[in-house]
Amino acid sequence: MNETYSQKPSFADRIKNLFGQIDLTKGSIIKVIVKFTLPIIVSYLLQQLYILSDAAICGQTLSADEVAGVNDTSPLVFIFMQFAFGCTAGFCVVLSSKLGSHDEDGMRKSFATQFILCGIITVVLTLVSVFCIKPMLAWVNVTDQNPVVFEAAYTYCLVIFLGIIAQLFYNFIISILRSIGDSFTPLLFLLISTVMNIALDLLFIKVFKWGVAGAAGATILTQVLCTIACFVYTFVKYKFLRLKKQDFKIAWKDIWAHVKQGIPLGLQFSVLSIGLIVMLSETIKFDILPDGIMVAGNPAQNGVGAANKLINFAMAPLSALGTAMVSFNAQNLGAGLTERVKKGTNQAILLGFVLTVICSGIGLLLTINAAYQHIFLSADKISEKS
Repeated sequence: MNETYSQKPSFADRIKNLFGQIDLTKGSIIKVIVKFTLPIIVSYLLQQLYILSDAAICGQTLSADEVAGVNDTSPLVFIFMQFAFGCTAGFCVVLSSKLGSHDEDGMRKSFATQFILCGIITVVLTLVSVFCIKPMLAWVNVTDQNPVVFEAAYTYCLVIFLGIIAQLFYNFIISILRSIGDSFTPLLFLLISTVMNIALDLLFIKVFKWGVAGAAGATILTQVLCTIACFVYTFVKYKFLRLKKQDFKIAWKDIWAHVKQGIPLGLQFSVLSIGLIVMLSETIKFDILPDGIMVAGNPAQNGVGAANKLINFAMAPLSALGTAMVSFNAQNLGAGLTERVKKGTNQAILLGFVLTVICSGIGLLLTINAAYQHIFLSADKISEKS
């Protein structure tokens, strides 16, 4: 199970060794946390870059109404995606604890259980989200009274929700890798997917002229390809995770062990979206005239949409630290090292404070003269109101 990367004198291999699989139960606590967290921070920043590239390309190429439609979908997509992502993060606590206790059979059993649960969640979320698109858009004051904005929002939601399977299983396999102490591979695949997504965005939007559907389609296609590649890599690299037929003979106690970790975390992640939806609903009202028609340019929606993307980018390192500590604590609890968990948590809090100061400073600098809006919006969409 203690598989390591081969030692080679090349620069690329030294970087790979630096961010290879890490035993989180041994060594200096702060060094282990920092070494494990750094690739996750870069991964989360790349993930935001992935999202920002979509926003920037859309903002520079689509009409103001189409951009507003895409921005209006963010909290609606967020509520489903964050529930799914929270569940996968919680499920992996079980696998990490099995790793800490060196239980390979238990790890494979956990992997198989998560695979089945993710399949069930995919079906449920896809059906619920697709059938709820119109009611949810009405909830945030996006109606067919403003046809261009409504059509853009509906199309984007439909494509993204139909592709939930790709996004959920991509996040699932990435979470599995992080739970066993490999934070480099998710970084590598996220780098590849970011470049691929930008290329497909430009191809689908600028060349094929597929508009909003092209932006959403590029995201889904990228994640399908990267999910397949990541699963193949995992089974080739980590032989102890290769599933066997008997691993799928799952008892209810195995299911409950994962559900009690995943569902609460999924609800915690998604409940934050309720506040975002309420805020969006109120924001859209600033763009609606007394006759119900939206004001030209939709400045409030586009301005708040750009601001939210900046906030998400600034929050990424803190989210990454939280993700890293889930694996750190689970592995050490599995190994019975409760004192190490306490010390690690205290040191992570201090590290989080440092990250907060840095991220807040960078975020505030980007608000000077609304610099961040020029990243996400073309000049004609930027105004005093936006």
